[in-house]
Amino acid sequence: MGSGRFPDLPSNNQPAGSERSPDLPSKKRKYNEGYHFITMVTNKRVEIFKYKDIAKAAVNTLLFYEERGDFKLKGFIVMPDHIHMICESLGNNRSPDLPSNNQPAGSGRSPDLPDIIRDIKKYIAKKAIEYLLVWDKETLFKIQLPIPKKKGHTYQLWQPDYYDFNILSEKKLTEKLRYMYQNPLRKGLCNDIFQYEFSDIKRYFGSGDPKLPCEG
Repeated sequence: MGSGRFPDLPSNNQPAGSERSPDLPSKKRKYNEGYHFITMVTNKRVEIFKYKDIAKAAVNTLLFYEERGDFKLKGFIVMPDHIHMICESLGNNRSPDLPSNNQPAGSGRSPDLPDIIRDIKKYIAKKAIEYLLVWDKETLFKIQLPIPKKKGHTYQLWQPDYYDFNILSEKKLTEKLRYMYQNPLRKGLCNDIFQYEFSDIKRYFGSGDPKLPCEG
């Protein structure tokens, strides 16, 4: 694995600074097949995750759900206004509830990836809104709903739904990992992708089971 530098930008010739992944979502979601390239985007592209405490809460939430057995993470990154992750659904081995210190691992059953993503978005939103209520009410105002949808639902952190691209080949997996991990470099958030704090790039890179296969 050498120095741990990626040799190229994404292999699809996507220009630096592009806003989105080049592939359209799968027309038919195959939740039990292959990896899924998931993107969750904040409401109005508000940069909620510029706050380290909120970004850390998002990272911890993803790791919690992985550790509990909801999915197998291949990689993730938290950007100021969106989250990318590549995961594999583990079917029935997950709990439908939000994280709880008192909850036994593996309790409950639900096979659907949409339910998992919904729970993740819900829990991150809860932690983000709690933080913004104390530290940045101006930003919170930007995501306030004109009319609350229901009691207690005053703010909307996320855009509806999420982007899902079904990865069914090693070539496409490598491409998506490169795209994801190089995102902060393209956006000018760092000079070295290994300096960016809110990704798991260091977790496996250079180990016996590297997250990102290198070319050459």
